[in-house]
Formats: sequence, C-alpha cells, structure tokens
Amino acid sequence: MALNSSLLSQYHAIAERRRRDKLSQRFIALAKVIPCFEKKDKRSVLEEAIKYVKQLQERVKDLEEKAKPQNVESAMLVKRKHKNKETVDLQFPEIEAKVSNKDVLLRIYCKNQHGLLETILNEMEKVNLSINGTSFLSFGNHDMDITTIAKMNENFGITAKELVQKLRMVL
Repeated sequence: MALNSSLLSQYHAIAERRRRDKLSQRFIALAKVIPCFEKKDKRSVLEEAIKYVKQLQERVKDLEEKAKPQNVESAMLVKRKHKNKETVDLQFPEIEAKVSNKDVLLRIYCKNQHGLLETILNEMEKVNLSINGTSFLSFGNHDMDITTIAKMNENFGITAKELVQKLRMVL
C-alpha cells in the first residue's frame, strides 16, 4: 500500500509540474502577441492582455460601423414643360439631391438668373447644411449646371425629397 501511495503521489507531482509548465508556456505565448510588452510576470501579462483585447474589440466595432452599408436617399425633380394661360412654355429646373449618412450631394440644372447661386446657398444654410464645395458651369447662353456638396448640421431634419421641394420653391 505504501508503495502505491508513493507512486500515486509522484504521479500527481509529475502531472502538476506538466500542468504548470503548459500554463507558463501559454503565458509566454500570450505575452508575445501583445505589442510593445516586455514584462514576463503572469499578473502583468494578464492585465496587458485584457487591455489589448479591449482595444481590439473597439477597433472591430469601429471597422464594423465603417463597413455597414450606407443608406443613400435620393430625390429628383425632372425638368418638364408647362403651358400657362398665355401658352408660353415654362421650364422647371432639374434638381437632384442624394443623402448618404451626413453628406448631401445636390445637382441643379436650370436657367441662369442673376443671384441664383446665392439664393441656393442661402436656402441650403437655412435647412442646416454646411456647404463644403460648389461648382457651377454655364451651359449654352442661358442654362446653368450647379453641383454642391454639403454636410448636415445637428439640426438638419428633412429628407432628400423635402430638400428638393424647398429648393424648387425658391428657383
């Protein structure tokens, strides 16, 4: 019996030594995957590993947000001819607005009028858009093509269709 108990205790000691060696090897492997980490004590390895995993989780969350398909809303008012009572053709402007997250792309094709660009930019500011850039080109003698890129301010609260309608009313 004493022989069996001595063998059993040696077996447990060997098994415990192997378990501690495997655990130490795993701590060493863990320390190697933590960037810019040189300490080797187990407590420091665990603390740094926890911090690093939390940083990676935040990074994954940020990347997932960026990778989400962006909602793009679009509205367009197309030019059409209309005859009034005197049978004079009136041309309505073409207005297209695209909204993607906080970005707005606005394209307007219309008759060139004095102060037109200022009117459009003022209206955009009234609906809480910050204008990032505008380009305008004359087309022919009387037409103008205007493209504006803007960012929504916090108080922006209308749809692309509503933006097109507001601009149509001032043109």
